[in-house]
Amino acid sequence: DSLSMKEHNLGFFALQSMIILSSALSKVNIAKRSVCSIENEMHLLNSFDESLSKEKLAYILSHFKFNFSSNSSYDFAMMNFMAQSIKMIESASFSGSMVNQIVFILSDGRFNKDNCKALCAQAKEKGLLYVFIILDQYGMDNKQSIVNSMTVSMEGEMKVKPYLEDFPFQYYAIVQDPSDLPEVIQMILVKWFEGVN
Repeated sequence: DSLSMKEHNLGFFALQSMIILSSALSKVNIAKRSVCSIENEMHLLNSFDESLSKEKLAYILSHFKFNFSSNSSYDFAMMNFMAQSIKMIESASFSGSMVNQIVFILSDGRFNKDNCKALCAQAKEKGLLYVFIILDQYGMDNKQSIVNSMTVSMEGEMKVKPYLEDFPFQYYAIVQDPSDLPEVIQMILVKWFEGVN
């Protein structure tokens, strides 16, 4: 729910994608769903114990303004969300282990990747799957596309490398059209289940 989403014209795209994702999860009978927004930290909008009715979804959609801005959000928002979401799932009353718990993140993908690496490894150790859906409407040829973004690192000497080269989430996809989302999610889940089995 950040200003950067608005600056990249992704607010409506994100909400549209959330509706498609929610509908897809309903169709495969996933009953326990939670919805959160990310500002400097995680904000719970729908808990696992609440049903996600059309009225509740309308309330959730109205919550998103995409105008949150803070000097520290690039560095800490995603890291805080990761830590808080892992803790929330650990304390939720699911039968069995955390294995097969899935977290979908809809975002422009721009955050401090180094701050999330340890938490991505921790989630993987616990059998918790994070699927990062990078929303990118620019097109692969546009220099503003995340595909063409570069990162500068100082590892002894200054290095310039593609931003996505060391993206910390193992399962991620770049989506440029919301209608592609169900197929993208299906491909990621098939790949994940193959890995688990």
